[in-house]
Amino acid sequence: GYVEYRTPALYHATCTTLQQLNKVQDRLLRLAGVADLEALMHFNLASLATRRDVAMLGLIHRTVLGKGPEHFQMFFVKAPQRGAYQTRLQERQQRHGRQLVDPRGRTHLNCVRRSALGLVAVYNLLPAHVVRAETVKEFQTQLQELLKARAREGCEDWSETFSPRIPLYRHPLR
Repeated sequence: GYVEYRTPALYHATCTTLQQLNKVQDRLLRLAGVADLEALMHFNLASLATRRDVAMLGLIHRTVLGKGPEHFQMFFVKAPQRGAYQTRLQERQQRHGRQLVDPRGRTHLNCVRRSALGLVAVYNLLPAHVVRAETVKEFQTQLQELLKARAREGCEDWSETFSPRIPLYRHPLR
């Protein structure tokens, strides 16, 4: 809890900076003799990096639901609805009805990709049943279940499921 309440303030930091924080939980698990996968499945304890991603995705979802601070709505803008006639590619790209405008299209700065703005692309890739959640708690529970399902399926990149730091063309949710 102490580490997590500052998530929005440090989310944009570089991987090397965040690595020092991540080592805290890694060391605890190692001393307890618990593997990352076991921590997730038996104790609902995802990595700190994943928990930061889930927390910030929760912020985005709260904004989409209209329940968060109004000033976030200028950053997380709903994408215009497409016309009735869509190509198959357009249909596949739009996975749910709560698509947001991806601000990364206007810049190539790494700090944007590392920020909550970089998570818009991840939010847009989420399955419809996750994004339909009407509360942030339900949404984050669905994210946790999605993460566990990917781990059970043997996906090697399960721990990076929600990471905006991975290039979109290689993203695990694609």
